[in-house]
Amino acid sequence: MDGSLNKLIRILTDAGNNKEWIYRTNNSYQIKKISPTEILSYTETSVPWPASNRDITLKMQINHEAGSNTLKVTAVGVPNAIPVKKGIVRIPYFNSWWDVKSDGRNKLNITYFLSVDPGGSVPAWITNMFVAKGPFETFNGLAEMLKK
Repeated sequence: MDGSLNKLIRILTDAGNNKEWIYRTNNSYQIKKISPTEILSYTETSVPWPASNRDITLKMQINHEAGSNTLKVTAVGVPNAIPVKKGIVRIPYFNSWWDVKSDGRNKLNITYFLSVDPGGSVPAWITNMFVAKGPFETFNGLAEMLKK
């Protein structure tokens, strides 16, 4: 997709802006900046009835290798970082990584992996909606953010 590594880093580290591009994000914010390359953030995902919304606290680590025009990002769930909120199901397991390469001419090649346990009980039609539509909508939103 079109964009620079620096712009992608700004988008990924602006947790308060996640609802602008991540599929069905209801609320998001940074809890703590651990270091310039590591943050702890909170995200609540809106889930259709009859299921309950889900939330997760994530520890994201960014490794930008400027010399090779690459970016490696890992995000792991830290489910006990903050107390569970009433009426929202805490996601017990979340693990993702990004492998991003820039061609140096404003083009990014992104490989993304996600493994998640949504916790609680989720009807199959909701799971299928998130598996099929979620990544597509999220990356379309990311492409739009990179253009801004």
